[in-house]
Order: sequence, then structure tokens, then C-alpha cells
Amino acid sequence: MHHRVTRILRKLHAWFGLFAAVFVILWSITGVLLNHAEQFHLERHVSSARFADWLKLPVSAPQTGIAPDSAIWISSGLTNKYFADREFADDASRLLSAVKIPYGYAVLTEQALWLLSDSGEVLEKINQSLLPARADQLWFSAQTPLIIETPAGFFSANDEVSDWNRVSTTDALQKHQAQPLPTELQAQLLKREKRAVLSWQRLIQEIHSGRAFGALGVYIADFAALCLLFLALSGPVLWWRLSRRAKSAAKHRPH
Repeated sequence: MHHRVTRILRKLHAWFGLFAAVFVILWSITGVLLNHAEQFHLERHVSSARFADWLKLPVSAPQTGIAPDSAIWISSGLTNKYFADREFADDASRLLSAVKIPYGYAVLTEQALWLLSDSGEVLEKINQSLLPARADQLWFSAQTPLIIETPAGFFSANDEVSDWNRVSTTDALQKHQAQPLPTELQAQLLKREKRAVLSWQRLIQEIHSGRAFGALGVYIADFAALCLLFLALSGPVLWWRLSRRAKSAAKHRPH
């Protein structure tokens, strides 16, 4: 009976060991990478949107945006702000407003006032704390292209946006309302968002846990962990049984 139990344990130990070895290699590689994420620059975004589809991440494209003129849309993703289909700022705060100015565009978020060139390059970022008061909306008029609305009133900027003056009358002011984005632009921004939401560190974490392979992958990883637990327990038992057998055989060996 004892010999039969030992044989069964040895077979299970061998098969479970082979199965768990694959996961030990995988966990070792991914674990080292995660422990040194900064050195490996794993905070970088994965360049392909297909990984987000593979992991079934809940990603959606911006649905609305602001068109300061007929050619350009300004919109906001989960963490990025977009000029047409290009990212211009890593700003997770809410997009509030945008207007056309003589040399480009002014975009207001809860975090800052962004000044962009006609091609969407960032010329300057002015934090909200540096404005006359916290701005909630951008306005414009035929004579003044950039006016901010604050709880303290309306203020117009000079051409360099370095000085602000209180606006006494607001009758002729206009603003741009948010509108639905064109379908084609939404599709382009969805790909951008899928890349922006997934870093290499998160992808490796998903592989490490088994979640990258769906619910079945998680259960397989759990089973591999149980196999390792079985190996940790069966190893000492086998060693104890085999060593006891060896001692018993040595006692009965003729001298």
C-alpha cells in the first residue's frame, strides 16, 4: 500500500512539475520585468491598438468636440487632448472650451489654458492659477479673439496673452458649443485611445496574472499555483518516504 501511494505521488509530482514549470518560467520573466518597470521603461504605451482589443479593455472614443473653425476639431479622451486626430496634451482634466486666435487656437481645460499653433503644436501652457481668476469658458468677439469667463467676470487678453483686462460689456460675445464628432474622426480617435489606455506594464501584469487569456487563463494560472503548492508538499513527503525506504533496505542488506 505504501509503495503504491509513493508511486502515485511520484507520477503526480512529475506531471504537475512539468505543467507548473511553464508557468514558473512565465512568472519569473514577467515578475522580473515588473519589479524593474522603471528601468525597462514599461510606462510607455503599447503602439498597437490590437492588444486593447485582445484584453477587451473598456475603451471608448470621444463622442463630442469643439470646432473653433470649420477645419479643426478639439476633443478630449480619457487622459489626452486631441487636435483633430493628434494628441497635443497629456491632460486628464475636463475640456471646457476652445476658440480660434490670430496665430492658432486657445483651448481651455480645468487644468490650464493651452495656446496652439495653426498646426496644433503647443506654444504655451498657462495654468489656471496664473489667470486673473479660474476660467470656466472661452468667448470671442469681432474685435477680441480671446476672452475668458470667470466667477469674477470677463477678461480679455492682449495679443501675447500676457496681460488681461476686464471686459465691461458682454452683449456681442460668442462661444463655440460642443457638437458630435464626425464618425470618421471618432474611429481614428478610438485607435488612439486604445493605445493610450494600455502601457507595457499593464500588459505584462495581465499576462502575469493570466487575465490576458480571459477567464480560462485565470483558472489555468490558479491551477498552476495549486500545482506548485502540491509540489511543495509532495516533495518533502516523497523525500521522507524514499529516505525511510533506503534506511530500511540498508538495515536488511546482508553485511
